[in-house]
Amino acid sequence: MDRWFRPLLLLGVLLNLSGLTTVLMEPDAALYASVARRMAEHGDAVNLLSQGRGWLDKPHFPFWMTALAFHLFGVGTAVYKLPGLVFWAVGAVYTYLFALRFYSRAVARLAVLLLLSAQHLVMSNNDVRAEPYLLGLVMGGLYHFTRAQAHRFSLHLVWGAAWAACAVMTKGLFVLIPIAGGLAFHWARRRDGSQFWHPRWWLALLLVGVFTAPELYCLHQQFDLHPEKEVFGQVGVSGLRFFFWDSQFGRFFNTGPIQGKGSPLFFLHTVLWAFLPWSLWFYAAVVGALRRRASSERPGEDYTLGAALLTLLVFSLSRFQLPHYTNVLFPFFCVITAAWLDRLSEGQARQAARVQGVVVAAMLLLLPVLLWTVTPEGLRGGTLGLGAAVALTLPGWSRADLPGAIGKSFGACVALNLVLNVLVYPRLLDYQAGDKAAAFLNGLPSRPTGLYGFNSFALDFYARAPIERWSLSDLQARTGPVYVVLEARAVPELMEVGLRVQPLRAFKDYRVTRLTGRFLNPATRDEATREVLVALVSSAPLAGVR
Repeated sequence: MDRWFRPLLLLGVLLNLSGLTTVLMEPDAALYASVARRMAEHGDAVNLLSQGRGWLDKPHFPFWMTALAFHLFGVGTAVYKLPGLVFWAVGAVYTYLFALRFYSRAVARLAVLLLLSAQHLVMSNNDVRAEPYLLGLVMGGLYHFTRAQAHRFSLHLVWGAAWAACAVMTKGLFVLIPIAGGLAFHWARRRDGSQFWHPRWWLALLLVGVFTAPELYCLHQQFDLHPEKEVFGQVGVSGLRFFFWDSQFGRFFNTGPIQGKGSPLFFLHTVLWAFLPWSLWFYAAVVGALRRRASSERPGEDYTLGAALLTLLVFSLSRFQLPHYTNVLFPFFCVITAAWLDRLSEGQARQAARVQGVVVAAMLLLLPVLLWTVTPEGLRGGTLGLGAAVALTLPGWSRADLPGAIGKSFGACVALNLVLNVLVYPRLLDYQAGDKAAAFLNGLPSRPTGLYGFNSFALDFYARAPIERWSLSDLQARTGPVYVVLEARAVPELMEVGLRVQPLRAFKDYRVTRLTGRFLNPATRDEATREVLVALVSSAPLAGVR
């Protein structure tokens, strides 16, 4: 695979950039972008605000990075995604460095190629949230701490603490689990209990606390000093308590303000699809690694196993579970899998290649299913040919050995995700009303603009004018005509109280991050959507007004 590393590396990078300009999806990405836009435009790095209210769900670090990007390059879709992709690339670099240090150049290169083509990572680099940041920060933290272990004190300890602190300021304390888990599993497997009490690690913990201080200061300033603010429908909410307890242990025990439903097997089957096309190999690699005794020749295996398995165990015990939680562990998955592939005998490699052929075939069979969701008809056939050509012309397709299986798998991932990013998601996002309404409103004469009975963070982000939230009484109190974005079914409510409504444009709306068969089917898609209007609303006659 060495001679194909650079071409495949370039192809993998381009694949992960293929969704760079795709409009932001509701609700999370659009919400995060609107929060960061407000931060950049007001020069306020302390307060996180959404829709004019204090917002406490996530820490500050990604918003600082995004606001900085907005300040430097202007507000836009690609600019929002760019910082996350930078940290994703940092994660790929640290994956390479980690595997190179503990294994070989061949394993390091293969681990990077697996990372570039892991299914859920490619999807997440289109719908950018906190996960690309965490991938780079957590992998960087563990890499530097493993380097620091060889010295009484070194700058690696400082770098490790800095990356770990930024990870904490991205998602909270639980992101330390893969870093601490990797180190602890290594020490426990080698029966080196003295490491648990070594001064360097207490110093590292202190440094993490020091580097996390900006986050604690901001939370204290915005929330703890203002108990009168309403958050989660309550007053007297402590930002520090939420950061240290409710956002982490509250979700774990399902006692916090944000709750979910968990299953112990959730991540077992989630990894099966999220880590395609490499998931079956990963499961085999983990089983093989756990069967082996610890060896001084494989210290990297202890770190990756500890980081991946302990974190998966904690996630599985939690009552709040989402598929993208596994993304931060993918660098460890990739190193584990690449090292396992590198150790296979010739017979084992042929067997692994045969198994992978089934995975590749299943992925390619998804292409016509995906293309079926895209219209018009002519686009489907042409794109199917393009996707098949991409897969079939990649190196190794005609080979039945392990390098051929890797090449085919990489090609299947490229074909599948190019269709997703270039054709399917842009088409489905035509049914996201918020950004479409914003583009329409940006071309109208300036008037007060707001939402009634409808919410859209994409509208907040893409609209040039401030977007307000209005009740029925707010609209009745208005003295002049205003633009209102609302569901079509809400129009009678306004007319019943004497308001005049002039629809200007109608849009179909659907939450694309929650796909259903009814929506994916072009024949029933319109039935799954709701109609959203941009309307001119006034308590006086609207004749000739626009």
